Amino acid sequence: MRKILSVILCMILMLCLSAPAFAEQAEIASDDSDNLVPSAAANYFFFDSTSAGWQNFDRICCHIWEIESGVKLNDWGSKKTRCEDMGNGIWGYNLDDKGITIEEGKQYGVIFYAQPSEIQTYNLLAGAPCIGDTAYCDGSVYENPVNSEQSAQAAFWKGQDKSVYGPELKITSIGNVVGTCCAASTSPYKMFVEFLQNTLNNARTYSGKSDQQLIDDVAATLGLGQDDIASAIAESGVEGILWQASKSGAQSGSSDTAHTTGSGEKDSSANTSSGGQSAGRDGSSAQDSTTPSGSEGSGTTSSAASAGTASSGNSSSTAANRSSTATGQDTAVPILAAIVLLCAPMLIILLRRRTSR
Repeated sequence: MRKILSVILCMILMLCLSAPAFAEQAEIASDDSDNLVPSAAANYFFFDSTSAGWQNFDRICCHIWEIESGVKLNDWGSKKTRCEDMGNGIWGYNLDDKGITIEEGKQYGVIFYAQPSEIQTYNLLAGAPCIGDTAYCDGSVYENPVNSEQSAQAAFWKGQDKSVYGPELKITSIGNVVGTCCAASTSPYKMFVEFLQNTLNNARTYSGKSDQQLIDDVAATLGLGQDDIASAIAESGVEGILWQASKSGAQSGSSDTAHTTGSGEKDSSANTSSGGQSAGRDGSSAQDSTTPSGSEGSGTTSSAASAGTASSGNSSSTAANRSSTATGQDTAVPILAAIVLLCAPMLIILLRRRTSR
């Protein structure tokens, strides 16, 4: 009997020692997600190349830059942009391995592209909550903001709100609006003022629209009201704009979101109304970058880069899940140890009674 009880005690002790290993395996299993990526997913950006339908390429690359400063975190075409083939059409960009830190509160632009074909996605806004997420294409194609003859597929983050982290909102060189979310560094109103100052002349030439129609169309897509339009025309300093509030199809008054940046704060633009008509800047050409795409002149089909937005998304929930898993692991060992401590004295007493008989 003494030998049997000794074996039972040993088995309980072995269970206590093996509990951490079992808990660790359970944690790894719980980290599996729809992205089908390894447990180190928190250090990656992923891209689903099958969703884009890309073929005949050797590798997928990931170009990243800071939105507000425009600073590149890796150079287009360099080895530092190369992703890892994770299988099943998923490519992973290991941020730690590339020495790239995505800081909380900062916003970044991301473009995925294939080599050697140089096919690429449109600017995708990202932030710390997007780490571990997979970018995918849904078939949407956007006009290149600086070159209307070029286009790129829009990319979105799985599990992220596309109005917060999605394709960057831009006014193109011919007056079309593309993208789903405004950069934190700007607002719809500021974008509109810059359009009037830098791009209106080009849009007049190539859109085939009158000033009235062009301005109303852009403003409506951005969600601006007639008072916002009039104020922007006055602030732009551009003369000769043939727009009248009485003929406008835009909503009356001012929009609540006109001066709201992508981070949810109010911009510093003037909010004074001017009557609706100004008189004209002649012949100054629109700002039209010679770089065909990307934030710093990257590939052949994307657009000029800009900004991200506020935070949200599934990385926080992932962290919470990991936290709860770790808590389960931490509490399992003390419970088993307590069982051993409670059982050991009882077994010793039983052994002594049996011996005394």
